[in-house]
Amino acid sequence: GSKNLYVYEAVAPAVQRAANKKAYGTEMPRFNINKAKVVLSFGADFLGSWVSPVHFSQQYAQFRKGVDGQRGVLVQVESKMTLTGANADRWLVVRPGTEGILALGIINALGASGVTLSGDVAAAVQGYDKARVSNDTGVSVEHLDKLVALLKERTPSLVLAGSAAEGYAHGSQNAAAINLLNQVLGNVG
Repeated sequence: GSKNLYVYEAVAPAVQRAANKKAYGTEMPRFNINKAKVVLSFGADFLGSWVSPVHFSQQYAQFRKGVDGQRGVLVQVESKMTLTGANADRWLVVRPGTEGILALGIINALGASGVTLSGDVAAAVQGYDKARVSNDTGVSVEHLDKLVALLKERTPSLVLAGSAAEGYAHGSQNAAAINLLNQVLGNVG
């Protein structure tokens, strides 16, 4: 009978909701893992504790069966192993808090490989060359090149920003950079 409503969320996705609202116009877009050929997850433990593990586990099973005969490829970027990372085809260790730098470096590398970037996006990522990104994140240039090639070859893809990338003072910038990667890859809509 209380007139006051209190809500407690143990793993509050406030940063994710704000970044999604800016990038997609909604706080929680529908992520279709089952329709992707590549899922690039930046710390989104969708098989463990992120948003709705039961829902995403069902989509993940369909993703693994494949679209058009191609089994889905999961790349997990994180600083410590999660359940999703343990199930990934590729697990990339990144220095904590540098996920946004990696996302901007991937966008820059995609632009250098022929993907058309708008003028604003190209200007925003021009300082994120492979050498700098590798040095800042700990991800090798070789792994960065392989990831860019995978994203170009297999579309549609899906890029997820999870709580591991958002749990820093600059977590909203990490989430914004990761969401921008979805925009560049044409994954929105």
